[in-house]
Amino acid sequence: MDDSKLIAKDKYKIDFSWKMVGFFILGLVLVCGIVFLFNYNYAFDNGTNGGFIPPSFVVIFYHFLISVISIVFSICLKFFLKKRIRFTALLIVSILVPIICYNVNYYTLKKDGILHFLVDDGGAFHFIVIGDWDLDGINDKDHHTFYEKREYSTRYGGHYDDDIIHYIDTKAIGVGGSLDNTFCFYDHEDRTIDLHLNKYSVEFEEIKLQVAFKDGLLAKKVEFYIADVKQDAIICDNIAKLVFDSKTCAEWQENIDKEFIEIIIDYKINE
Repeated sequence: MDDSKLIAKDKYKIDFSWKMVGFFILGLVLVCGIVFLFNYNYAFDNGTNGGFIPPSFVVIFYHFLISVISIVFSICLKFFLKKRIRFTALLIVSILVPIICYNVNYYTLKKDGILHFLVDDGGAFHFIVIGDWDLDGINDKDHHTFYEKREYSTRYGGHYDDDIIHYIDTKAIGVGGSLDNTFCFYDHEDRTIDLHLNKYSVEFEEIKLQVAFKDGLLAKKVEFYIADVKQDAIICDNIAKLVFDSKTCAEWQENIDKEFIEIIIDYKINE
């Protein structure tokens, strides 16, 4: 093989090894950028929220993991490509690039940073920061919570050994953030069920209660009243089902001048 071919071959090896380093750097920059954007709000949250580790530390830990994974990946490349890569350079890149990327992203994307406009309202990456994957300007989870029909269920029970009720399941169906404030308690001494719902920020389609009694025969003797008005209930085995439709819920919200509405349901045993 003549000298020109050897030189060309060596040049190819050099070019290939440095291209690998370049692609490696580019890949790390992209991964670090995506990780930072996905965790943007946590990156600047130094509070503990009752815990020991602030969310901002978790973002730093993610970058540490990126570095560890990069080192492992470099070792794998060394094993398969042997002398065709610059192993030392890849190790240095694996350690330094995540650290540099975190600091650059932190200081340029923070509120007064020179690139904050990219994540601010109207910015190119704002949709990633707020989790708006359908690009309607609002977090997808919040959109579902506030503007889409959904169900919210709770269970209360098992607190009184001497009561005839085993538990109560409450299912609220409707639209609005305050749907999640719909639930039931019961008082085994007064034999009342307290249905709680919000006056504002919710439009109910219906509220369903399933009252499970410990004794199926006793369940057939129980009657339910609201302000001395008997309520229709469907009894199936040991479970009594009550349904309050949208009209009834709207009347409660309109006529009761309280933000947090409490509906008292008496349950009586018909001997």
